[in-house]
Amino acid sequence: MESTPGVSRRKVVLAGVWTTPVVLAAIATPAAAASGLRTISLVSELEPVAPGETFLPITVQVSDNGGAVGQDEGVVFQVTSDNAAFEEGGPVQVTNTYEDGQATAFGLIAGATPGVVTVFVSSGSATTTISLEIAE
Repeated sequence: MESTPGVSRRKVVLAGVWTTPVVLAAIATPAAAASGLRTISLVSELEPVAPGETFLPITVQVSDNGGAVGQDEGVVFQVTSDNAAFEEGGPVQVTNTYEDGQATAFGLIAGATPGVVTVFVSSGSATTTISLEIAE
């Protein structure tokens, strides 16, 4: 029996195994490149409060590529100054976005000393800092 020169069946199968991951990687790359820039912007108008009073709710808009992120995206509000705390007694409140991509922190209570309260807000890779005032 004489063998014919050329490509064996085994070499064809092995070549297919090695090229498949390359094709899949090439297909996955555009999807990763399309993921966009996440931003957080303040929506609510904030007013100064007297020491010990509760600030108005803080509402932010979370967006990806300029469009609202939608519902159930995690958002963290963290007081980074020592002169306010949320009703639960801590400096952090974690919430989720609503259907419109907005998230709201409730119950931020001003401390006893007039000055600026700084709240750091984050969602995914986006962050922003919000300044509130405790008036005299």
